[in-house]
Amino acid sequence: MIHIEIKKERWDNLIQSLLELGCGRVDQQLQITGKNDEFEGVEALFNMMCEELKHRLLHLSFTKPAAFQRYVNHFTIITDQNFKIKNMCEHFASHYQLDVNQLKDSSFLDLIEKETSDHLAAAFGSREEESEKVHRLTLFNDSFSFSIKTMESGTLIINLYQLHIDTKDIQLPYKKRTRQKAKLIQKKRNEDLLEQFKEDVSRYPLSKKLDLKELYAKYPTNKSMLKKLFKQQYQCGAYEFHLSLRMNYAYDHIEQTEVPFKEIALDVGYANYQAFVKYFKKYYNILPKDLRNHGQRSKKDKTEDD
Repeated sequence: MIHIEIKKERWDNLIQSLLELGCGRVDQQLQITGKNDEFEGVEALFNMMCEELKHRLLHLSFTKPAAFQRYVNHFTIITDQNFKIKNMCEHFASHYQLDVNQLKDSSFLDLIEKETSDHLAAAFGSREEESEKVHRLTLFNDSFSFSIKTMESGTLIINLYQLHIDTKDIQLPYKKRTRQKAKLIQKKRNEDLLEQFKEDVSRYPLSKKLDLKELYAKYPTNKSMLKKLFKQQYQCGAYEFHLSLRMNYAYDHIEQTEVPFKEIALDVGYANYQAFVKYFKKYYNILPKDLRNHGQRSKKDKTEDD
């Protein structure tokens, strides 16, 4: 066990930053003071984690620009050349519950930390380009990336950016894995269930009309779910599937054997021969006698060829 003595401020900063990270704020950085103690390693690790998340979001701006817009806050503040506030975007005012009229003509530099304030005053006061050493500022206890553009009139456009992860759009990894695993297990169960149900339908006597109520009673899932799954898998209902087995049996025996038509009709559940002929013609677009004649000719031609 390692005991580390640190100032309460450093500990509070880490806890607060972790809480903000949990709320989706990824553009944070803890200040590394160069103490070279064990706790500094924890602070550096936190910074590295935030940098990695930020880089992943920035990569999204190139691969999926439209989706990236959900993960960035962009605020605009307009000042004169002396950084006196003239206006700001409505989104910024509402986000921080600000009264724009009260802030007008106040100094933007008074609202940010002194180090960045001194830098901006020196850089823009001397009309020099903004130094690349300062990329971030703190405003209303929030950290921002920023850029400043000088207009011909001398007006300054200050763009503030925050990267964040919308926690509504993400799932914790362990929950996601658990949910995916549950889906895979359920999918396997459904596949096994359908295979067993198909076998039961296939083994059902062809001479009888399929009694779905009898079959459904054997399965734990509800009737409508089983019907839906079967149709998704086989592109037809269980009754149509069984009917196709009956018709295929009749077709093969009419074409390949000399069994009387009426006997074949009984084998597939048609006591009324005329009803069988009518449905067979509708199903295959050929009469039983024409199919048998065609089969006999095919056999004769094959025999002659041999």
